Amino acid sequence: MWGRPLSTVVLIAVLALISWPLLGSRGALLFLSLMLLGLLLHHLRNLSMLYHWLQNPQSRNMPMGSGAWEYLSSNMLRMLKRQRETERRLGEALSGFQLAGAALPDAVVILDDTDRIEWCNPNRSLTSSGSRSSWNICRRTMPANRWS
Repeated sequence: MWGRPLSTVVLIAVLALISWPLLGSRGALLFLSLMLLGLLLHHLRNLSMLYHWLQNPQSRNMPMGSGAWEYLSSNMLRMLKRQRETERRLGEALSGFQLAGAALPDAVVILDDTDRIEWCNPNRSLTSSGSRSSWNICRRTMPANRWS
């Protein structure tokens, strides 16, 4: 990763040294300064594009930089594609679990940390067909401090 930016700076320095006999010391220093300023502006432009993209990251509008930024952009695009694929697979797995839970004959209730219902299988009542309710069965299996 450091090879391309470092080689660019070395190339600019070599060109400034070569221009020394032709332009003199002030001319070579001015040439070096202008080339380094151009390189700095190039990096600032790419950094600005990356910053604006990070405000709303989507693969279709991801900036493809040039130079060392191209390497960074391509790696970020691969990472974004892997993340989207992982999210898709997790969504499919969650849908499968929800379908399996919906098919259960008894009520299934999943509570969050604050004891609010996070999910329950549809079309099921909280009472079972037997003499005891599913709610009481669930209450007895959970720690006592969750119900106080």
